[in-house]
Amino acid sequence: MVKYFNVWDVVDTTPHFMYMFIGGRGVGKTYSTLRGIIEKGTYFMYIRRTDTELKNSAKLETNPFNRLNFDYGYNIEMKSTEDSYNIIKDGIVIGIAGAVSTFGKFRGRDYSKVKYIIFDEFIPKAGNSKIKDERTLLFDLIETVNRNREIDGEPPVKIIMLSNANTIDCDIIRSLKLGTVIMQMKQQDIEVYQDPERGLYLQLLKPGQIRDLKSKTALYKLTKGTAFYDMAIDNEFTVDNFDDVKKINNNKLVPLVRYDNIYFYTIKDRDKIYISYRKADVQDRYTPETLTAFKRDYGLLLEQYFISGKVLYYNYDIKLDVKNIFR
Repeated sequence: MVKYFNVWDVVDTTPHFMYMFIGGRGVGKTYSTLRGIIEKGTYFMYIRRTDTELKNSAKLETNPFNRLNFDYGYNIEMKSTEDSYNIIKDGIVIGIAGAVSTFGKFRGRDYSKVKYIIFDEFIPKAGNSKIKDERTLLFDLIETVNRNREIDGEPPVKIIMLSNANTIDCDIIRSLKLGTVIMQMKQQDIEVYQDPERGLYLQLLKPGQIRDLKSKTALYKLTKGTAFYDMAIDNEFTVDNFDDVKKINNNKLVPLVRYDNIYFYTIKDRDKIYISYRKADVQDRYTPETLTAFKRDYGLLLEQYFISGKVLYYNYDIKLDVKNIFR
């Protein structure tokens, strides 16, 4: 019997608010989550990033419950309503499905029955459309569903985030300042990170037994040695580079310019730029409201350093922030 990873065992036995499980393809993330919640019999919400992704999930041939239907003889389907989808098992509504990008139009509903939110494939694949203020849309969704449960003495809804290791450069990961955490986990071979104060659980799933079995299948024999193989089989963030994250002594830095809470320095005796949250007294200061002026005044200079690989970063979170300033 193949040993798949069981997400639900973690979620059901620990008290965290938000769970993130990031792992290779086909290791059991979505399957075990949906199986666990169906067996528990708890009303839940299933969400995807965009309306297009959600509509594709609702199709008969791509229904995320198909394998459960086959394995356990269930009859679970997603049926469209006026503004979303109902998740129906044997004629009974057991949950609701929606998209982060369009959730704003659902705010008048009562979500008090929802105990879990499952966000499937929360890290976008390369080439997927970018959603403006995606983190804010997600947090608004959670606020709408959760409301004042804790104030009224009820436990909060649990958020279960599932994804392949497409990239760390994800709006939600960036907003929660988890880029450096994930970098350190990869470098130190740490599988689980927990922050009880924030109610956060993050796990980078190990390939496990399924890796050896999948590596012998036709697709992975074909793609061995490629970035796709490393992501899908070994759970590697193949597009993320940690080599330019360094610590530089303060006495080697000369302040250049400030944008929001990000400081750009030149490094003494080295033709390089260093970017940090470390505060400094600088003459030129810009904010998100003056971003156009910042790019006009410093964009060309900084672009030359980016292109030539002459930029170093204090940590990976600031690297992600800077990438998205100039995106």
